[in-house]
Amino acid sequence: MTTDTVFSIEGDLWTPRAAAGGFNGPGMHGGAVGAMLSGACERKAQELDRNPANPLLPLTVSVFLLRPVPRKATEVSVEVLRQGGRGLFLRAEAWSEGKLQAHAQAAFARGADCEGMPEPDFVPQPPESGKPGRLTGPGHPWLGDVTEMRMTPERISWYRYDRPLFPGETPMALAASIADWSSGTWRPDGWREPKAKWFPNVELGVRLARPPKGPWIGFRNRQHWRRNGLGTTETELFDRSGPFGAASQCVVLTPMDGPADRALVV
Repeated sequence: MTTDTVFSIEGDLWTPRAAAGGFNGPGMHGGAVGAMLSGACERKAQELDRNPANPLLPLTVSVFLLRPVPRKATEVSVEVLRQGGRGLFLRAEAWSEGKLQAHAQAAFARGADCEGMPEPDFVPQPPESGKPGRLTGPGHPWLGDVTEMRMTPERISWYRYDRPLFPGETPMALAASIADWSSGTWRPDGWREPKAKWFPNVELGVRLARPPKGPWIGFRNRQHWRRNGLGTTETELFDRSGPFGAASQCVVLTPMDGPADRALVV
């Protein structure tokens, strides 16, 4: 793994490098934006944690992409919505070019021993058992350039990056970034004869029962794309030890002759 990162951080300023690019146009990949906002919340939670012996664990994050986020230095602010003895609720905003580009809300909680609670016993086939996948590039630098993908016979898609997302990469940021790939993986209309040109997601939600252990994160997804141009993706998330959470996305489909990632611009 290279020591380069997808983002550099200085105070509240997150600066994306070329690898943060999205497929369409000059904006950032949704997985990069998800990592940025999730990571900012995790860093804030670590800063505020009053009991590091029983630390706050990432529980959920919901990211809303208000517009294509420019691949430029972005100011990310995090505010506390509520802090209690066992829980913490945060809101993060990403500002660039004088506009609110995206925002997220995240929750954290401390663990507590629930003796006798059964644990999942499913262990997925490892990424080494899968066939290498191919991410066709858009002709400019993008997040796919630093991504390795493998597909197992169990239809689990494994992804990993060849570099950290940012210095001190955090587990929910990694899970959110890789979960964002699920809408374009095993798409219901197929890649050979697609019926929709693009499928930008306006929201990404990730829920964690435990922090994942990378660098490989796997998922198995189910998509509901409809003729009305709207769709959802539901995703089960894995690491090598087994399932650790789930994700969901809402997507806006564009016709074959429609615009690219400006699907919501009117």
